[in-house]
Amino acid sequence: MNTDGSASRNLSASEGGGSDPAWSPGGNLVAFNALRGDGSLNIDIYVMNTDGSGCRRITAHDDHDEFPAWSPDGAKIAYESDLGGNDEIFTIDLSGTDLRRLTHNDAHDGQPSYCPTPRR
Repeated sequence: MNTDGSASRNLSASEGGGSDPAWSPGGNLVAFNALRGDGSLNIDIYVMNTDGSGCRRITAHDDHDEFPAWSPDGAKIAYESDLGGNDEIFTIDLSGTDLRRLTHNDAHDGQPSYCPTPRR
């Protein structure tokens, strides 16, 4: 919606909805997690244009992927996943490739975020 509250539109009107939206650094994309009607019963990470068009699934495996966070350059998304049976933090690029596991703990690791400015 506009900053004055006008022109609101529902971007998650499809079956399975969507939650935990994250704006890309450039402001032209939204990442979110959803359970979509693709026959699977798992939550995946999706990316769409801010007008709701061009929705595409980024993660595609039999585990839950949630809480997307954009890298400052907009090239990668960090997220929480129970891939392998324990919640850990992973990154993936926008094409759905270059999957990397960042944490390796017995405890729950989740809800990642990036530092908005590089360290000096």
